[in-house]
Amino acid sequence: MGAIIRCEPGGSSVTTSGVSSLKGEEVWATDLRASASLLIAALSANGRTVINDIHHLERGYEGVVEKLTACGARIRVSH
Repeated sequence: MGAIIRCEPGGSSVTTSGVSSLKGEEVWATDLRASASLLIAALSANGRTVINDIHHLERGYEGVVEKLTACGARIRVSH
């Protein structure tokens, strides 16, 4: 999505550098926290983002798509 992310030696920390704007991409949600983070990033990104494997998101946040759509987000779920 455009951010610069570096894993520090030893794998105990990550350094990120911001960009002026994120861009839409195809991404995969591997767990609940990743799903939520990707959804927030997608909502702020320019362009279309496809989040694959959203079952964690749907189980962990009841009605999240409906709630965000009610706030003006453009979200389409296809199974």
